Amino acid sequence: MASVLAQTHERIELVVVNDAGCDVEEVVDRMDPTGRVTYIRLAQKRGPAGARNLGLAVARGDYLGFLDDDDELDTHHVASLVAELERGEHEVAYASTRRVVEEQRDGELITLGVENPCPTWAKQHHPDELLVHNPIPIMAPLFSRGVYEAIGGFDDTLPVLEDWEFWIRMSRRYAMKHVPVVSSTVSARPDGITHTRRRDFFTSAQRIFQRYRTDSAKRPDILEAQSRLIASHRRHQQQPPGASVVVAAHPGQSPQSFDATITALLERTRGVVFELLVAAPFAPPRDYGAPQLNWHHTERVEVPVTAVEALVQIAAAPYVAVVDPRASVRLGWLHPLVSTAKGGAVVVGGQSVDREGRLAHVGLEVGQGGKRLRRPFQGARAHLGLEGITGLDAVVGGAVLFELAAWRRAGGLEASTNLPTALGKLAVRIDGAVAFTAMSQCTLAAAPEVDDEAVLDSYRVAREQTEREVETARRLAREGRVQEAEALLATRCKSAPEDGNAWLVRGLVASLEQRQDEAARYLAEARRHGAERFATSVGELMVMVAQGKHAEAFPIALTELDRYPMEKEPLHFLYVAGLALGRFGEVAERIERYLEQCPEDANYRFSLASLYLEAGEILRASTHAGLLEETDPNYADLPLLREKLAAARPQRHSRVIITKTAALAAAQ
Repeated sequence: MASVLAQTHERIELVVVNDAGCDVEEVVDRMDPTGRVTYIRLAQKRGPAGARNLGLAVARGDYLGFLDDDDELDTHHVASLVAELERGEHEVAYASTRRVVEEQRDGELITLGVENPCPTWAKQHHPDELLVHNPIPIMAPLFSRGVYEAIGGFDDTLPVLEDWEFWIRMSRRYAMKHVPVVSSTVSARPDGITHTRRRDFFTSAQRIFQRYRTDSAKRPDILEAQSRLIASHRRHQQQPPGASVVVAAHPGQSPQSFDATITALLERTRGVVFELLVAAPFAPPRDYGAPQLNWHHTERVEVPVTAVEALVQIAAAPYVAVVDPRASVRLGWLHPLVSTAKGGAVVVGGQSVDREGRLAHVGLEVGQGGKRLRRPFQGARAHLGLEGITGLDAVVGGAVLFELAAWRRAGGLEASTNLPTALGKLAVRIDGAVAFTAMSQCTLAAAPEVDDEAVLDSYRVAREQTEREVETARRLAREGRVQEAEALLATRCKSAPEDGNAWLVRGLVASLEQRQDEAARYLAEARRHGAERFATSVGELMVMVAQGKHAEAFPIALTELDRYPMEKEPLHFLYVAGLALGRFGEVAERIERYLEQCPEDANYRFSLASLYLEAGEILRASTHAGLLEETDPNYADLPLLREKLAAARPQRHSRVIITKTAALAAAQ
C-alpha cells in the first residue's frame, strides 16, 4: 500500500481486495488519512482472478494496473507509464521489473540476491512469445479502461496462470509497449511446489494452449515449444523422478556460464524422469519454465562439496547424478547411467571429453596406496588416458551416478575443497559394485588460466571479433551469398591462419558449393588448428559422402556414434553411406538405439521404416510405419510409405504361394 500511495502521479485510486484473509481494515485506515483507498473484504475466497475482477469492477480510473501484496512499486512507476500512454500511440504499456530473492530465516526475511532488472522482464516481447510462457509480471503493465471493457477480466476458472491468459488475450488485440525504465520489484521466495499445485499448472497450461491453438498453429516453432513444456509437466506431474541430478556452481563461475550448463541439462536429459537440484550464489539468470528445476540461491559462495551434500539430502529419487558445473552434457547422457545402476551397480561413471574430443576424465578411477583397484573400461585408447593416475584415492569427473541409499549408508561426502576427490573417496567407502559406461556423457570446457585482467580483456575482444566474422560468414552462406562468405573467410584465414573455426566454416561452405577437394583441404587445416573436433568430423563426413567415398565414411561415422550416440549428424551420414554399401543391419541397429532415447523423432522413424522396406523386412517396416503414424499422423511422406508397403506385401505373398505350388507339384 505504501508504495502505491507514495507515487509521484497524484491522481491515484487504490482498491484493496482482501480475499477472505485476516481483516486489515485498521491498517488500511491508519495508512490512508486522505481517503484514497477503497477497502473490500470478501467473506469467501475467490482466488486471484476473482479478487482482481472485483477490483476492476469497482475501480474508477482511466488507467488500470495491479499489485500483489508481497511486491512493490517505485515512486515513478505510474507516472512513467501514464506518460507513455498519454502519447496516444498505445493502449498498453509495461515497465521493467527487478527481482529480489528472499528467504525466511529465524522469522526474518533475508535478501539473498537482487537482479536489477531481471533480464526476462526488461525487454520488448513479441506477442507470439506469450504463447509459450509469461514474461510480464502482474504489476508491470498499465492499460486504458477501454482495453478492459473490450477484452473483459481474468478467467476465474483457471486455478493458476490467470494473469498469463489475461496478457495473451490482451496482446492478441493490442500492442503492448515496453518502457525501458525499472519501476517495480518482485519478491521471489523459493517455496516448494506441492503435487496439487504442479497439477494445476499442468492443466491450466494445457487449457491456455488449446484456447489459443489457432494463433499458435501459424508458428510450428511455437507448437513445438508448447509440446515440450506440456510433456515436461506431464512427466513430472504423473511420475516420481527416477534420478536426482545435482549440480553446484563452481566458485567464481559466472551466471552466463552456469546458465549454459543448466540449459544443456534441461534440454538433453532424455529417457529418464528427473529432478534437477541446483545450488548457486546467484538467482536464476532467467525463467527456465521447467517444473523439475529446484534452484537454491545460497547466501554466499559455498564450497562445492558442502553445496552438493546439502542438495543430496533433499533428493527424492533412488539415484543421484552429480554433474560438473562446467560440463556440457550430451543428448541422452543420463539414461545409460541409470540403466547400468538398475543392473546392480551402486556407483556408475562415464567418460568426459574436452572440446577437442580427447579423454579429459574417466567417469571414475578408484585406487588405494598407489594400487589401482578397478579399471574403468576396456580399450587401448581409454587406458592411454589413464596412464599416470596412481597413488590417488579416486578421481571423478564430468558425471557420476550413485545409489542414494548407498550414499547415505557410507555417510556422504567428506569435507574437502575438491569435489571430484570427495566423490571418489565416497565411491571407495561404498560397499557394492562399481560400473562404468563406455560412452561419453559430457564435454568439459576448461576456462582460460589468465590472471592479468588486461590480457583477459584482449582475449575476449579477439574471440568476440572472430565469432562475429565467422557468424557473419555463416549467415551469408545461409542467404545464398556464398561468394561474399568465401571472401570474408579467405581474408580471415589469411590474417589469422591459426583460427581453426574459420577454416572449419570455410570447408563447410566449399562443400555446399560442391568444391569437395578444396573443402577437404580446409577441414584438414581446421583440424590442425584446433577447431571443434566433432564439427570437423561431421564436415569431413559430408565431404566423403559427397565424393562417393562411402566405404571411408562408414567406419568414421560409426566411431563418432560410439562417442556421441545421440548426435544426428553422424547418424545421417551413416545412413547415407550404409544404404550405398548395402549394410542395412548395422544402420538399422544404430537408428533403433537412437529411437529408444528419442522415440518422438519422426524423421528417423521414417528413415528406419524405409530402411527395413528396402531390405525386404516388410513386417518391421510396417511396425515402424505404425509408430510413425502414432508419433506424427500428418508426416508428409507417410502416405508414400504406406503405398510402398501396400505394393510390397502382395509380391511377398505371391512368392510364398508359388513356392508352395511348386512343392506340391514336385510331391505329385
